[in-house]
Amino acid sequence: MHEELAVVATIVAEQGFEAEVLAALKAVELKTQDEDGCLYYHLYRDSADSTRLVMLERWRDQAALDAHIAAAPFQALAQALEGKAQLQVTTLSREP
Repeated sequence: MHEELAVVATIVAEQGFEAEVLAALKAVELKTQDEDGCLYYHLYRDSADSTRLVMLERWRDQAALDAHIAAAPFQALAQALEGKAQLQVTTLSREP
């Protein structure tokens, strides 16, 4: 049985890296939407804090999320954000 997952990734850009962090996130957003098992993957900006961005994600199951994390676009994003942003990821499963 497949268990749909939701992911809330909060990214806070370090001072001076705001444009670079935003560009990296936008680049991965479009590529990820075409990945197998990706149901939703969209970037939002906090209305009160322009350095705080949130990627809202929905995945068909854990295997799809694992494949995303191992895929080249996500790996490139991880490298691009290193030392330029703080990242907090929350993975949620649906209540039956």
